[in-house]
Amino acid sequence: MILRIRPIRRAAHALRIRTEDRTNCQFDKFHVTRGRKSQDVSRGELTKSELAKVKRFEKSYTAAVNKLMSDPSAEAGISVPQILGGQSTGRTDSFTVSGGYVGSALISRTFTADFASKQGQALANTDSSSNTTTVYSTSLSGGGHVQLQHNGPLFGGDYSRQITVVHEGIHGTGNEARGLTDTLLLGYHPLDMDHQIPYNSAAATLLGP
Repeated sequence: MILRIRPIRRAAHALRIRTEDRTNCQFDKFHVTRGRKSQDVSRGELTKSELAKVKRFEKSYTAAVNKLMSDPSAEAGISVPQILGGQSTGRTDSFTVSGGYVGSALISRTFTADFASKQGQALANTDSSSNTTTVYSTSLSGGGHVQLQHNGPLFGGDYSRQITVVHEGIHGTGNEARGLTDTLLLGYHPLDMDHQIPYNSAAATLLGP
């Protein structure tokens, strides 16, 4: 697997991840700034500060995946404004995902820790064509916040990171591709920020209390 998943306990001859297994999730790639240049480096080439931030996110990342796989039948519905040809139709697109479905998507996903790209307050992004999720400096540095409902409170820290992981796990899935009208914008759909709350809320439902 591209993503490093290390079962701490697995039954003999098991052919798939069982709900009682525990996994340890790590980033696959690292993008940093050195001097005036941005470049890809290995884990061993990260600075002490970068490595500490990576490990903190990986802890949340691991917790999120284990929660999803511990209750694989949990379901969450998502409804977002329908976009066609870059314009809102005034209708909605809807689809449903389960904990096991999103967890499996994350297990097969390539994760990149990107300290170099300037993305403002963006926390992460998923490219479905390459099955890659990139986590940006804001989230890696612990400054990211998520909102689960309009005008609701902001959540930060470990919970924000777990919501971000599951939110990105929903992106790029087959259910999303089938549920959204304009698949050319998959992973960036809808064009405005209207998908943030529904995706975050669905992530919270799948993670459970």
